[in-house]
Amino acid sequence: MTDILITTYFRKDFTGKVLDHIIGRTKLPVQFIIVDNGSKDGTREMLEEYQKIYPSLFKKVIFLDKNIGLQAAKNIGMEFVEGKYFVNTDNDCLCPQLDPDWLAQLIELMGDNPDYAAISLRPQVLVGVGPIFRGAGVVVANNVAGGSFRIMLTEAVRKVGQWHDSFENRNEEWHICNALRRAGYKVGYARDLFCYHMFGSEWGYPQGIEHYHAPERNIYSKDEAYDPITMKSLILHNE
Repeated sequence: MTDILITTYFRKDFTGKVLDHIIGRTKLPVQFIIVDNGSKDGTREMLEEYQKIYPSLFKKVIFLDKNIGLQAAKNIGMEFVEGKYFVNTDNDCLCPQLDPDWLAQLIELMGDNPDYAAISLRPQVLVGVGPIFRGAGVVVANNVAGGSFRIMLTEAVRKVGQWHDSFENRNEEWHICNALRRAGYKVGYARDLFCYHMFGSEWGYPQGIEHYHAPERNIYSKDEAYDPITMKSLILHNE
């Protein structure tokens, strides 16, 4: 059993789409740990309905009264993580349909690369990161492994004290990955395993909802073409 830790904040439809993809495209047994950061858009009601439909899939769902930040929410979810590995993903990433499935392949990569504490699926673009996928390895080392279906070594995350206790949401992945690297681990991306990150100026949050992403970083749109099965973008970035 592999735990999948997801934090949510508004964007109910995104969360539902992410859950549907994981449920329909993951053959290995998983359980969800979800921490909602005080959404007021029907997210709670939707997640409660998912719990009724798939009771065995939801290990823990926590509804916070207010937004305490991604990092604090992740740390709350970590209290319920068990097993050698767990997956942490944002609620705006879609997993591929593969055989063996995406999770089985990530677990195999972790086993083949014991010096890694975190390996993410490859999104169609890495915001603020230059070309990194020109190497020959099937796992590409990087300074950060983003929150796009990132498999993590549980003991390593706990060893470094988990996420930095800060509300500085834009840097939450840099904080944990820097801590892991300082502890002697590597982090990076799976070169050939893709996901689709629903991020950018046309996705975003409802008007008036603070989401801590700088507008100038929204460099791609929901109209960008991609294969709906493999999630491979037809316009590859960061090559």
